[in-house]
Amino acid sequence: MYKPQVTLILAAVCLTLLAGCTLPAGDGLPVHTQGQVAVMATIASMQEGSGVSQARIILARGKHVFEWDVPVVGLDISAELEVPIGNWQLTILLMDDEGTIQFQSAPQEIDVMPNNTQLVEVVLRPGDGLVNLTI
Repeated sequence: MYKPQVTLILAAVCLTLLAGCTLPAGDGLPVHTQGQVAVMATIASMQEGSGVSQARIILARGKHVFEWDVPVVGLDISAELEVPIGNWQLTILLMDDEGTIQFQSAPQEIDVMPNNTQLVEVVLRPGDGLVNLTI
């Protein structure tokens, strides 16, 4: 082989390897791409004015946990959140004025996509409690 051909082949191989390092990985989205989640819930098993004043929305994935406190208006909860795209586990806790958990949702898997709002409707149930009996 001639020296110019070897140089051209080496240059082509190097450019190919370097192009792989600079191209975006996966589906071509930046690492910190965010998606939107719209959470809506209605408390069906409780009367208005029974002491629930705020909701804590928790999104968790492995070691990553995001928490938001949102007000409860009547018997309705709604929030629009921005989180990194991917699979998340959603849990909602309803608390009274002192921060005691009154209701909790069952954990629910959601998939947050870019350029798309994920609508989540949640069913709430009473939270675990502790009863002390003295006889």
